[in-house]
Amino acid sequence: MTGPAAKLPQHGLDTILPLRPAQNYFQLAGWAFVPGAAQPSQVRVVVNDRAYAPAEVTTRADVAATYPDEPHAARSGFKFVVYLPFGLHLGTLEVSADGRQWQRLRALVIPVSSHPILGAVEKPPAGKPITKPVRIEGWCFHPEFKVKEIVLQFGNVEVPCLHGQERPDVAARFPEHPAAGHSGFITDENLPRGSGRVKIRALTECGRVYFVSSDHEIAIEKGFIPKPPPPSPARDLSTLAVAPADEPVGPEIPAGSVPAGERNILFALYGDFFANSALHVTALANELITLGYDCVVAVPSHKETLGALPRAGFVALNFAELPRLPSFFKDGRGPCLVHAWTSRENVRQFASAVAVRHGSAILVHLEDNEQEILESRLGRPYAELAALPDAELDPLIPPMLSHPRRAAEFLRAAAGVTVIVDRLREQVPAGRPCQVIWPAADAANFFPRPRDDAMRRQLGYGPDDILLFYHGNTHTSNAAEMRSLYEAVALLNRRHRPTQLIRTGRDFPGFLPEGDDWIRPHLVHLGHIGRARLLPPLMATADYFVQPGAPGTFNDYRFPSKLPEFFALGRPVILPRTNLGGMVRHGEDAWVLPDADAKGIADAIETLQDDPALRQRLGEGAVAFARDNFSWPRSAGRLLEFYRSVTPLAPPARTAGLMAQQILLTGGRGCLAGVLARHFTARGAAVKTFSRTGGATHRALDQLLAPGILEQADTLLHLAWSTVPFNAEQQPDGGREQDLELLAKILGRIAAGPARERLHFIFFSSGGTVYGNARAGQPSRESDPCHPIGRHGQAKLAAEKLVEELGNRHGLAWTILRISNPYGFAVPASRPQGIIPVALKCARAGTPLTLWGDGTARKDFLHHTDFSAALEKIILLRPTGIFNLSSGRSHTIRELLDLIEQATGTRLDTRHVPPHAWDVHDSLLDNTKLCTAIGWQPAVSLADGIRRAAEELGKS
Repeated sequence: MTGPAAKLPQHGLDTILPLRPAQNYFQLAGWAFVPGAAQPSQVRVVVNDRAYAPAEVTTRADVAATYPDEPHAARSGFKFVVYLPFGLHLGTLEVSADGRQWQRLRALVIPVSSHPILGAVEKPPAGKPITKPVRIEGWCFHPEFKVKEIVLQFGNVEVPCLHGQERPDVAARFPEHPAAGHSGFITDENLPRGSGRVKIRALTECGRVYFVSSDHEIAIEKGFIPKPPPPSPARDLSTLAVAPADEPVGPEIPAGSVPAGERNILFALYGDFFANSALHVTALANELITLGYDCVVAVPSHKETLGALPRAGFVALNFAELPRLPSFFKDGRGPCLVHAWTSRENVRQFASAVAVRHGSAILVHLEDNEQEILESRLGRPYAELAALPDAELDPLIPPMLSHPRRAAEFLRAAAGVTVIVDRLREQVPAGRPCQVIWPAADAANFFPRPRDDAMRRQLGYGPDDILLFYHGNTHTSNAAEMRSLYEAVALLNRRHRPTQLIRTGRDFPGFLPEGDDWIRPHLVHLGHIGRARLLPPLMATADYFVQPGAPGTFNDYRFPSKLPEFFALGRPVILPRTNLGGMVRHGEDAWVLPDADAKGIADAIETLQDDPALRQRLGEGAVAFARDNFSWPRSAGRLLEFYRSVTPLAPPARTAGLMAQQILLTGGRGCLAGVLARHFTARGAAVKTFSRTGGATHRALDQLLAPGILEQADTLLHLAWSTVPFNAEQQPDGGREQDLELLAKILGRIAAGPARERLHFIFFSSGGTVYGNARAGQPSRESDPCHPIGRHGQAKLAAEKLVEELGNRHGLAWTILRISNPYGFAVPASRPQGIIPVALKCARAGTPLTLWGDGTARKDFLHHTDFSAALEKIILLRPTGIFNLSSGRSHTIRELLDLIEQATGTRLDTRHVPPHAWDVHDSLLDNTKLCTAIGWQPAVSLADGIRRAAEELGKS
């Protein structure tokens, strides 16, 4: 908010754009006014020709201070909370001086996610198994979609239901949803014999299938034999090809009237955002967005499923919205390129239409053997299909499959082709540029996790049970290999190796035509679950990950999306010698079988069970292979290089990775700052350090605020602080005022710059001193109340509040790190901080060590290499919020000194003095939030870290 008042309206937004999807509403906060108006200005948001007034008008002292000549600037704040149906809406923010003449401030693209299905099984009541043929009653409705059919499922049994019955009690519970009043259902006949957990399957008129779980168990042994279930609509709905015919498309933008934007990228998916391919596109698009590109993703229909991907940073559209495609990009222009995700007919037609309208370059991505899939789905040889005349062939090819001739023409005309595995190059026409793009795992969720024995116990498994985990759907192409995994589990149990399989995903109808009685005692099938939140913790219970299958026309041309996630968790991975199995080292990175059939899988698990050292080596090898080969930033970098080699796409607006990153670092004379400066310089970043006094190697802190310094940087690491806990107590205000004054100046300067050019501000707080003593030995979490007991912690907490307040107000990219005790680097003797370097020097010199207290105080120590590795990921991923940066473990000072004596071979002579009142006695920081956000784990134990520090001290 800079510059004098002008005649044009002035405004700013506190809400970060682009807007993220929220369930049935959106929020917008900021300020706006018309200069020179005789009264406070009015604001409104117009969506779909309807105007909405703000939910709250707020006082903005900061705006008043920036525009002191405007008497109504202080009453310029606003907050909108607007409830909308699901979908993507176009709106405008407008301001008026008199309530009659309105001026447009900015266009808004508003994504709104959908409600979940609501329902319950009520009668008979849950609690004990249902053993007699009865009818089951309940209620079910969807807040937006009309329910077309309700079926009750248990085991392999499906029972149709009469639905639409009046339920005034449900209507009273959900008065805002009219459908609740007619949400009652009852099975149309008594239940047949069968067993299993009951769930509701609801089919809506728009074609979507939803499931509602229940606690009811069926165990009916006597009754009529159920009819074979009809073909289930619970297919992979990502194959829906067209949007509903009555879907509004908005005002059409004439073809050829809007040129392409130089950094606009459009991805076109063959299915909606529930498909595995959407995970790949989302990860790549997010990485490209961080580099300054504007990415939009188009799907055939049901763009509201974007809500299933909470990390998506882009907006989505349905194919039917092509006529107004430019309005989805920030600059109002078309895409420079459209990346067609496969050559399937629905994508080919859409991408070709985009190219005609905007002159966009087309690239095609291949991730499966499309010819084999076509044969499998249609049940006819590919050569026979390809030989048919167009008039006979065209009606046979559904939109979600590749046309034998038109797909080949599509590939020949493409500017380039990307493939998921090298073998797919065989299907790329000669002369077409081609690039392999490997998938990866979401590092924020999939990282090395120790075996979760607590969850295993909750699931009813003992420590010696063998647990396998598999996530993914079954379909016609992988049915045989999925059955082999089941058979391997049964075989291991017959060999007296207690083995259980936990799996997620959906089965196609008829997967096990004889039923699942033979495998049910050893199988937990969870169906579809939330990927990021629930999948990794479940995977942490497993001992092995198995990818069944064998080389052939299906597996040779694919790269199962689950494999990067398998490797990232740090378990032995068993897989066949095809696709990735042909690239890893058998016995080092994974256990590779010529054919991962039932016997091969069972034999492999027995071998590994009898060799703990081999299991450990394979787990470590899997992590190392994942670290070296699976990286979304790396894959996106290769993709960007390929884009720029075959299309006119402009260079990135921001630099990628640490290479050429401009990092500013305050507190440059501090020991930790020196460690970080050396680390990031070695990693290819350009590091500028600042200190209060300046000098030959450090700029003075006041130069940080000079024009061009903050504007040209990518990241600012703010370590500068006038005190440490010891000397903070010697100063009346603990150095607080000068530190907060500097902090406010820096944040104000950053906020004054253009939003797209603002750097990432990282503030280093203090974990132990901010929280105070841990309560009852429980680890301190970011959501816990803070009770600092010393001046240093009180000042740091005040600084945190300032960063959070100004960061949110101005839409800054900010991170607060509550750090534990970094160690393992040299600290001058004059610096009164750090027991580890002091104790090591005493051990080496044979001098007494003065110890505050009796040695029972507990502290959290983090080796500097782990500290730097975490900070590197924080810089690259830019997580917003407060995070504990710690080892996640605490040790008593006595334990610490024992490790130092072991590492140095010297008995320490300790002299005890009373502890200081301001020194935290029990400190333990929970690092789960940061580990989850950035996919990082500390790797150096305290014993190993002290040994390294002792060796370094010996060398010096």
